Amino acid sequence: MESLRLIHLFFFFLVIGAASASDVGEEFIRTSCAKTNFPGLCFRSLSPHATAIRTSPTQLVGKALTVALSGARTTSMQLSTMSKTKKGMREIQAKAMKDCVENVRTTVEELRKSIKQMDHLGGQSLGFQINNMQTWVSAALTGANTCLDGFSGKSMDGSLKNEVRVKISHLAKLTSNALALVNQLVA
Repeated sequence: MESLRLIHLFFFFLVIGAASASDVGEEFIRTSCAKTNFPGLCFRSLSPHATAIRTSPTQLVGKALTVALSGARTTSMQLSTMSKTKKGMREIQAKAMKDCVENVRTTVEELRKSIKQMDHLGGQSLGFQINNMQTWVSAALTGANTCLDGFSGKSMDGSLKNEVRVKISHLAKLTSNALALVNQLVA
């Protein structure tokens, strides 16, 4: 009977400890995300990782980069599929899609480099490493936004342009949030 009480007590404190770690992590994420351009999306995308992040800025940045990379990979696959299966595309639209797919692939590579840098963050070259990450994530954001340039003008209006805009807009927001959080490492 006494051992059963101890087991219940152990699990009670385990659950309470996990809940408080999650609460602390969520508040840290909320405060950090408030400094981004898209705080709601930032919090929604990172709060599931609150227990792992806790109050660690590097864990927060690492998860933000991972979320952005996942979004970039998904967007890349979606755009690639659209470029191959979309019926009735005019030549100019097909060229814009091809360029867009390439830009998003570049975004994926820039985010990968940033995540790899996170694995080796520290030491005397910390400032240089963070600067590299800022450059790469900024380039990732530029690549995503450049995709939309090919769809500018009245001749590109239509459902294809709207579909691409929605996908790229979400990716750009995730990447912008990641960049803002990287910038907080040096603030």
